Amino acid sequence: MAIKDSQIKEKDEQLNSMQKLLDQSQQLQLMTEKKVEELETTTSIKIKYDNLNLKQKSNAWWKFWLKNKT
Repeated sequence: MAIKDSQIKEKDEQLNSMQKLLDQSQQLQLMTEKKVEELETTTSIKIKYDNLNLKQKSNAWWKFWLKNKT
Protein backbone atom coordinates (compact mmCIF):
# COMPACT_ATOMS: atom_id res chain seq x y z
CA MET A 1 0.00 0.00 0.00
CA ALA A 2 2.86 2.37 0.81
CA ILE A 3 4.34 1.72 -2.64
CA LYS A 4 1.04 2.61 -4.32
CA ASP A 5 0.79 5.81 -2.26
CA SER A 6 4.33 6.69 -3.28
CA GLN A 7 3.51 6.05 -6.95
CA ILE A 8 0.36 8.17 -6.75
CA LYS A 9 2.30 10.99 -5.10
CA GLU A 10 4.94 10.80 -7.83
CA LYS A 11 2.27 10.88 -10.54
CA ASP A 12 0.63 13.90 -8.87
CA GLU A 13 3.97 15.70 -8.91
CA GLN A 14 4.45 14.81 -12.58
CA LEU A 15 0.98 16.13 -13.38
CA ASN A 16 1.66 19.36 -11.54
CA SER A 17 4.94 19.78 -13.39
CA MET A 18 3.27 19.09 -16.72
CA GLN A 19 0.52 21.60 -15.92
CA LYS A 20 3.12 24.29 -15.18
CA LEU A 21 4.88 23.54 -18.46
CA LEU A 22 1.59 23.71 -20.33
CA ASP A 23 0.80 27.07 -18.75
CA GLN A 24 4.23 28.38 -19.74
CA SER A 25 3.77 27.10 -23.27
CA GLN A 26 0.40 28.82 -23.57
CA GLN A 27 1.84 32.09 -22.26
CA LEU A 28 4.68 31.91 -24.77
CA GLN A 29 2.22 31.18 -27.56
CA LEU A 30 0.13 34.20 -26.59
CA MET A 31 3.20 36.43 -26.42
CA THR A 32 4.28 35.20 -29.85
CA GLU A 33 0.86 35.89 -31.34
CA LYS A 34 0.88 39.42 -29.90
CA LYS A 35 4.35 40.06 -31.33
CA VAL A 36 3.25 38.83 -34.75
CA GLU A 37 0.20 41.12 -34.62
CA GLU A 38 2.39 44.07 -33.64
CA LEU A 39 4.80 43.35 -36.48
CA GLU A 40 1.97 42.96 -38.98
CA THR A 41 0.43 46.25 -37.85
CA THR A 42 3.76 48.05 -37.99
CA THR A 43 4.54 46.61 -41.41
CA SER A 44 1.09 47.51 -42.71
CA ILE A 45 1.45 51.10 -41.50
CA LYS A 46 4.93 51.35 -43.02
CA ILE A 47 3.71 50.01 -46.37
CA LYS A 48 0.83 52.49 -46.42
CA TYR A 49 3.20 55.32 -45.54
CA ASP A 50 5.70 54.24 -48.20
CA ASN A 51 2.94 53.95 -50.80
CA LEU A 52 1.67 57.41 -49.90
CA ASN A 53 5.16 58.86 -50.24
CA LEU A 54 5.64 57.09 -53.55
CA LYS A 55 2.30 58.39 -54.83
CA GLN A 56 3.15 61.93 -53.76
CA LYS A 57 6.54 61.72 -55.45
CA SER A 58 4.93 60.30 -58.55
CA ASN A 59 2.34 63.07 -58.62
CA ALA A 60 5.00 65.70 -58.11
CA TRP A 61 6.99 64.38 -61.09
CA TRP A 62 3.97 64.43 -63.41
CA LYS A 63 3.00 67.93 -62.31
CA PHE A 64 6.53 69.12 -62.98
CA TRP A 65 6.57 67.45 -66.39
CA LEU A 66 3.16 68.85 -67.35
CA LYS A 67 4.14 72.37 -66.22
CA ASN A 68 7.23 72.37 -68.42
CA LYS A 69 5.35 70.90 -71.38
CA THR A 70 2.89 73.83 -71.63
